[in-house]
Amino acid sequence: MRKTLLFLFILISFVSKAQNGEKAPKIGLVLSGGGAKGLAHIGVLKILEEYGIEPDYIVGTSMGSIVGGLYAIGYSASEIERISKRLDWDDHFSDYISQRSISIEEKHELSKYIGQIAFKRFRPILPKGLILGQKLSITLASLMWTAHQINEFDSLAIPFRCVATDIETGEAIVLKNGYLHEAVRASMAIPSVFEPININGHLLVDGGLVQNFPVTEVLNMGADIVIGVNVTAPLYRKEELNSVFQIMDQAASFRGAKRVLEEEKKCDILILPNMLGVGASDFSSIDSLIIKGEQAALLVSDQLQMIQKKHSISNKNTNKHDQLYSIYINTIRIEGLDKVSSHLVLGKLHYKIPGFITRNQVEKGIERVYGSQFFKKVSFRIERTNESSDLVILVEEQPTNFFRFGINYTNVYNAGILLNTTFLNALGEGSKLSFGLKISENPTAEISYAIHTKWKPNIGIRFQSWMNQFEAVSYSEARNYYWNSNYIHVNNELSLESALTNSFLLKIGGRFEYQYFKSNITLLDQFDVERNLSGLFFQLELNTYDRSFFPIIGTSLFVESYYGLKELIPTGETVDQKFIRNLLLFSTVRPISSEVRLQARLHIGAIFSADSLSKTDMFYLGSNNPYEKTLIPFYGLDHMQIGGQALATASLGVQLEPWTNKIIFLNAEFGVIADKTDNILNKNKVAGIEIGLGVTVLNIPFEIDFGYNNLSHGMLVKVKLGFFF
Repeated sequence: MRKTLLFLFILISFVSKAQNGEKAPKIGLVLSGGGAKGLAHIGVLKILEEYGIEPDYIVGTSMGSIVGGLYAIGYSASEIERISKRLDWDDHFSDYISQRSISIEEKHELSKYIGQIAFKRFRPILPKGLILGQKLSITLASLMWTAHQINEFDSLAIPFRCVATDIETGEAIVLKNGYLHEAVRASMAIPSVFEPININGHLLVDGGLVQNFPVTEVLNMGADIVIGVNVTAPLYRKEELNSVFQIMDQAASFRGAKRVLEEEKKCDILILPNMLGVGASDFSSIDSLIIKGEQAALLVSDQLQMIQKKHSISNKNTNKHDQLYSIYINTIRIEGLDKVSSHLVLGKLHYKIPGFITRNQVEKGIERVYGSQFFKKVSFRIERTNESSDLVILVEEQPTNFFRFGINYTNVYNAGILLNTTFLNALGEGSKLSFGLKISENPTAEISYAIHTKWKPNIGIRFQSWMNQFEAVSYSEARNYYWNSNYIHVNNELSLESALTNSFLLKIGGRFEYQYFKSNITLLDQFDVERNLSGLFFQLELNTYDRSFFPIIGTSLFVESYYGLKELIPTGETVDQKFIRNLLLFSTVRPISSEVRLQARLHIGAIFSADSLSKTDMFYLGSNNPYEKTLIPFYGLDHMQIGGQALATASLGVQLEPWTNKIIFLNAEFGVIADKTDNILNKNKVAGIEIGLGVTVLNIPFEIDFGYNNLSHGMLVKVKLGFFF
């Protein structure tokens, strides 16, 4: 009561002075940190706007710096509310990258591994934080791009400060100039979670470590009246200290809690939203958090009304910066390049400069550059010089060497461990050299080298060699063995490729193959084959899936035309073995609600040849193999259950996700397959159905399917654990 009377006395004094022509009181707004709880600040801002109160100064820490920074450059409370609801906060507080943002040359690679370790000179390079924060950094830079050209935060629509912590000295660093989005990003860099941000020689982390409620800073700016919003939780009471984690949290919070209490006493109006039961990571309750902020602000409505009177005599300039959605860019400058060519970056950006660029185009271009996997971080700045704007792309190159690993199990190919070592820029700027080995009963080995060129449109050269070994089988319609062989396939390719977008790839090249079959079981003639083949191929690939397993939306298309030229037989003779093999694989997933998705796929294949073909050149329905495009999946069929030179299949299914990361599948498929393309009338009709369950645990997929087909009339069970390779 005494504090309220004192506040009223001070305010009335200021109003009286203002009416006599003296300066009106300056209002400072302080927004604390608190993770998701900081979204309650939006509700407070909405109430302040209803009362016509616009602060003269804003200071924030951590989440308070995001909300305060956006408000300071001109976003309204309603606009910030829409932004907070539009963002996937869990996604932004992780390093997860949508598969759509990954370069199409890398999509298949990244979908194989569960982890990677960077190393230099055979020593691992440990990260400074679990999360790089790439996506959050780009979002902040995009939302705040109208402030890129404002170096002094006092020149924003509302003068602004944010607080970070120097992790070297433990001192609070008040950020008042530079790039706003970088300052805000530093203010919320939670130690060990996010990597620290280097600004002006200081290695900065979350300001909440030392100054989570920076009231003193807004007073230093010149505020006469301070409105403080504190969403931090108080210390635990004795009866609440029931675990070692709570004890540790309490011990680490003493110093900060004491300082927060001291800062609260400096507020003229203190707003304390009720955060009981709300966690710092509870971003699923945005609506209720904003309401909590509104409710807390309304509890001090009498005091807000007194401040409202002050606005009737204030001549404050309320003009704010326009929220531009496009900027005219004259030039692009790239900073941070060492071993990677600028042509790789420019080829991924796809900007027409000089010209206008929208915020969305900037974000998508940065995603494409980052998705190339050559860079650890990619960000941007807008710089204005002589009435023109330049786009500055800031990159930090990846360490040159990586060790990657993956695991999986299927009851078709059994268990496997995938090991990979990748060297970036080792053999030229923008090059990638990769060695992979799958250890299992069905081993594979792979060597790949690719390099980006200066040729347009985004053309690269790739050499790829892999060896695949597995049991090849074929069945009669009665499902008796026809032949069973140990199959070794070595494939060598040299090609030119053009990744026109992150989702679209064209490739043309030559192929040399070695095939070896050794029969294990046969009911007819022995089927031992050793062949060397050569030919030319053209490929088109499209992949817009949002993730590599259990996708929610997207389309995949693979088209290949292969022209077989020569065959070298064991006697050393070279014979013409001309044939054309065309293949189209199409699949798509489309959501019809948040819990229901439709999926469909279409497979078409045809081989044209004047001569009889080896069984190694044919198509087989039954199971997929990432290395063998001629092994085509079909619901309900066993591994290589039926083969031929021409086929067409179509399927339709539904995916249900009643619980997060728990999927129920139901699919039906129908197709025809013929022994010869010119004898399509004598075709086999095949049909299958499959029902299955898929779950994701610790980001590792598991799937079990139960299938039935019209050929063998039996139940087929397929089990998959881990990533597909």
